[in-house]
Amino acid sequence: GNGTTPTERMRIVGANGNVGIGTTTPDTALDVNGIIESAGWTRVSTQFDKTDTTLASITGLTATLVAGETYQFETVLFIDATAVGGSKYTMSGTATATAVIYEMILTDNATNANTITSRQTALGGSAGQAGTTAGMCVIKGLITVNAAGTIVPQFAQNVTSGTSSVLVGSYMKVDKIN
Repeated sequence: GNGTTPTERMRIVGANGNVGIGTTTPDTALDVNGIIESAGWTRVSTQFDKTDTTLASITGLTATLVAGETYQFETVLFIDATAVGGSKYTMSGTATATAVIYEMILTDNATNANTITSRQTALGGSAGQAGTTAGMCVIKGLITVNAAGTIVPQFAQNVTSGTSSVLVGSYMKVDKIN
C-alpha cells in the first residue's frame, strides 16, 4: 500500500443484509447518512414564460422512462400569472402508458384556497384557471410505461392575456417503483 489507513465508507451487515453508507450501524435495508444525489430530480433554472394558451413543455423538467416499468412522479411548480390569463397544466411526453393517474392541485398564495383540483387518467389531460396570480401547483401521479419515452409537465395561460410564468426553483422528481 501507500502507507495510509483506509476509511470505511460503506458496510453490509451480514446478519440482516442491511447496507450502510456513512454509517456502520444500518437500521434499514438502505441507511444513508448524508446527501443523496439522484438523477431522477430535475429543476427549472430559467423562468419559463407563456403568453398564449398552447401548452408547452417546461424547460428543464423532463424524465426518460423505460418500457415495462412503473414510476411515481411529483412536480412542484411555483407560478406567477396574470389575473385574466391564469394558468393551465398537464403531464405529457413521448412515453405511452399502460396506465396513468395523476392529481393536479393549484393553491393560491393569497387565499390558501385550491383553485384547481383535477384528477387525470391520460397523458395530456389538462386543467386551467384564471384568478390565482401567485401560487403553487403540485402534480402527483403514477405511470406504468408501455413504450419507452419521456414524461414532462406542460404549462400555458388559460386565456391569452399578458405573461404567466413558471418560476426558477420549480422541480420534478421521478422514481421507479415495484
